[in-house]
Amino acid sequence: MNCRKTNKANDCTPLDLTNQTVITCEPFDVCLPFGRSLHFDGNCLSLRGEPTIPDGEYGVITIANGCIIDAKPNPVFEYTPPPCTPTPDGCDEEGGDGIILQPSICNLLERDAAGRYGAYLDIRGGTGVTIRGCGSSADPMVISVTPPDVSRTYILSSTVPQITVSGTGDIADPFILEHGASPLGSGPQGPFILDTFGHVVGFIDTPDPIQRIIAGPGIRVTQEGPAVTVSLDLQGGAEGQWDWGGYSASVDMVGRVIGMTRTIATPPGDYDMRNFQLSINEFGSITAITPLARTVDTAFSKLFMGERNSNEMTFTTTQSAHFRITYQGELGVFGTTPPPATADPGLLPLPSLYRVRVNGQIVQAFCRLNNTNRVVEVIVATAAMYAPGQHVILMEGPSPTETQNYVFDDIGMLDVQLIAIGV
Repeated sequence: MNCRKTNKANDCTPLDLTNQTVITCEPFDVCLPFGRSLHFDGNCLSLRGEPTIPDGEYGVITIANGCIIDAKPNPVFEYTPPPCTPTPDGCDEEGGDGIILQPSICNLLERDAAGRYGAYLDIRGGTGVTIRGCGSSADPMVISVTPPDVSRTYILSSTVPQITVSGTGDIADPFILEHGASPLGSGPQGPFILDTFGHVVGFIDTPDPIQRIIAGPGIRVTQEGPAVTVSLDLQGGAEGQWDWGGYSASVDMVGRVIGMTRTIATPPGDYDMRNFQLSINEFGSITAITPLARTVDTAFSKLFMGERNSNEMTFTTTQSAHFRITYQGELGVFGTTPPPATADPGLLPLPSLYRVRVNGQIVQAFCRLNNTNRVVEVIVATAAMYAPGQHVILMEGPSPTETQNYVFDDIGMLDVQLIAIGV
């Protein structure tokens, strides 16, 4: 359907118009809210930019297409949030935050046009008081006070040695009245008791005053004018360090014990001294001596039978002693060269193929032979004395490098006796 009433001009040749007025304008730009600007290039006016704020309602302001299209009155505050405001409920149908401000005049919380909450405290200074700052960390509140001038009071001491006056009388340097100290000092003066300032604060009732002081045993009395000194007399030879039982005492020149040091640190308990038991307390003193009756514990024996690689015995002693070790059996031929044939060759050094050890240490051993030059007895008397405790006696035969597969196959008896070596 064509509603045009006139013919369209198809000839666009420029025409010269007479009596036409040409107006020239300077270009300009105008900043508009929310990210837009108005631009005029001298001929045409154009809108530039895009809205930076989405459409919606912001507090009391409603924005559409980057323009404020509606404004409402500020709502009455009807809600004061607690110190720890809980998570707000969901938005209402109008898009608000669901929070109602408490309407009391003492409620400091407000909401601005953008829907932001803030609390402001209105503080005003009275007479002589100035206040600046809002109370935040960036702008702290500073309260200044200018005290008013006060009337002057003049104080003068009439007795300067006893009462002194200092200070100017203002708040920074107030007047200070001070009582001078008494030259007598505090304490008793005759029957009176004085304080530091010479005031009588007490009385000593002495109906029978002391007329004379007599030195007793170990006491020395000296007098200088009205003063009498009572002291301990010097004790010649008493000063120094003295040992008393488990302690060392320090004694001064008048015989007083001025220090005690423990010098014995023996643990308390009962100590076995073989024939006696000593009871010692925590101070190192013997508190009891008890005779002991000993059972026989000085001899130990062990029988060996069957094939074995060594003869070993473990035993426990209760006293210190030397050991006499005797083994009776048949160990073998005495070396490759027998000793001279005699009726009784006596004791001979044990062949090196055999060894006797006490607690792992080899000890010197001797032996006896039978008439066929076979070792039938081994005898040891230890040079060392062994303390009470557990001990091990070991008799070894030839090692595998000396002869292969050596075993003891005799019936032997090993005896140990605790002895004292004669000198």
